[in-house]
Amino acid sequence: MFVGCGSDDGRATVRGSVTFDGVPLDAGVIALVPEPGSSGLAVGGVIESGSYSIASDGPLPGKYMVQITASRKTGQMVEQTEQYIPAKYNKNTELIVEIESGSNRCDFELSSAG
Repeated sequence: MFVGCGSDDGRATVRGSVTFDGVPLDAGVIALVPEPGSSGLAVGGVIESGSYSIASDGPLPGKYMVQITASRKTGQMVEQTEQYIPAKYNKNTELIVEIESGSNRCDFELSSAG
């Protein structure tokens, strides 16, 4: 999956929404990791009530792999949590975005389906 975003000059700001199975993601983390062979540093932000924002000292323009994670309680007696976002959205991400300088909006609609 490839999503294009924004335009201007210099470092970028990135904001957007994240849904999981059609519902805004209550809480989680989003990371933008430069694709192999590209310059830049990994950056990230917190997802709250389905929205995230990465400030003006965010990523340099370029292509980034997107990793989205979220945990929830398992309901066991001993408080445990589990990663419930499928690996194709984080450690084995299939999400790629092109960040341009300036302001970018990148929305992600995740699904638990295959």
